[in-house]
Amino acid sequence: MFKIKEANCEQLVSFIKQSPLLISIPHSGRNYEKKFLSQTNLLINELRASEDSFLDKLTLGLEKKYSLLLAHFPRIFIDVNRSPYEIDTSMWEDNKILSTISKETAKVNAGYGVFPKKSLNGFNIYDHKLNFLEAKYRFFNYYFPYHKSLKELIKQKKKLFSKILVVDLHSMSSKIINSDIDIVLSNLNGFTANNSMLLYTKKLFDNHNLNTQLNKPFEGGFISQFYGNPRKGIHFIQIEINKKLYMCEESITIIKPQFEKLRIVMNNVFEKLSKFTISK
Repeated sequence: MFKIKEANCEQLVSFIKQSPLLISIPHSGRNYEKKFLSQTNLLINELRASEDSFLDKLTLGLEKKYSLLLAHFPRIFIDVNRSPYEIDTSMWEDNKILSTISKETAKVNAGYGVFPKKSLNGFNIYDHKLNFLEAKYRFFNYYFPYHKSLKELIKQKKKLFSKILVVDLHSMSSKIINSDIDIVLSNLNGFTANNSMLLYTKKLFDNHNLNTQLNKPFEGGFISQFYGNPRKGIHFIQIEINKKLYMCEESITIIKPQFEKLRIVMNNVFEKLSKFTISK
């Protein structure tokens, strides 16, 4: 096992050949650049509400069994689970390059493109337009290195296994989900992973008495859709965990008993998913 740190993301690469499992955690980063904080008037807790909080701690130690890629930077700074073309041009000083490559989508219009315009609670992050050099800096120091690492990890895994499973791990605010939903699993209705694999994953969570929904209200983000290719043996399942299961969202703190219980559940799920992927 070796460890590589590159451009604010971390590869924890384990070559234990018994496991075809790779875990991607793109949204739990909480290292905020001073420059970024100087660009916004929002308080730090308002910014942090957008994090997929503490998933790095939830998976602590799993790098000994599986390959893991973790972003240390916050999604509100740049969101690697968006297309690089999902740019809101109204955020930037006039620039022909950004205008040429930008792609208008529902997420961009809502304020949640690759460079988020709004916080989770809908507050504007910036009160001024940003310079194009800032976009370039974030792309080349954060966004592209993360995707380069993910692509390389997939390539490495495919050399060892004819079929691999990538879990794109996220958490969701209880404010945006029905109160009775604990877990949402997504495979874009069979596009990013075989339905049999998705149904087996649901069964694992059901066995722990967690209410699990499929492809609703989330179908899978850019990472799953861009890299998932079941026909080539590359399966992507997005897992969304309701934050209320393990933390106090208002204070952004872990509730230790619930957190530890969930950590055991996730360890069990990952172990069985790894074995299931090999057996099928």
